[in-house]
Amino acid sequence: MKEALRRAVEATDLKAFWRHLIRIVADRSGNPGSRIERLAAALARAQERLEAAQARLGKLEEHKAALEEKLAQATDPNQQDRLEDLLGLVELDIAVCKARIAREEYAIRMFKDWLEEMRSSGAEDATG
Repeated sequence: MKEALRRAVEATDLKAFWRHLIRIVADRSGNPGSRIERLAAALARAQERLEAAQARLGKLEEHKAALEEKLAQATDPNQQDRLEDLLGLVELDIAVCKARIAREEYAIRMFKDWLEEMRSSGAEDATG
């Protein structure tokens, strides 16, 4: 597992995200309760990022609809070109936002699985 995470760090622009995961996985010493707390905090942050990305996606889709409406009404070829360029950028932003949402959903599932695994293995009982 650690090696797979290390390869992911080398192959991505999200180095901080993957380094954080490596620290969580690699931290097998110490208090199991503190590992659970860190995982729970990472889960909460991922859920916050997911909510923010979903809100941004909604705003981008509204912006796209407004641009499409303006484009449909535009008669000037120069204005149409500018609006098409802006529409292309918004569509790229939407694609990026959807990728962020997919990443956060994956991270949330992963953190929940890890927490469940740690709790079912009795790690929580060791803390009291």
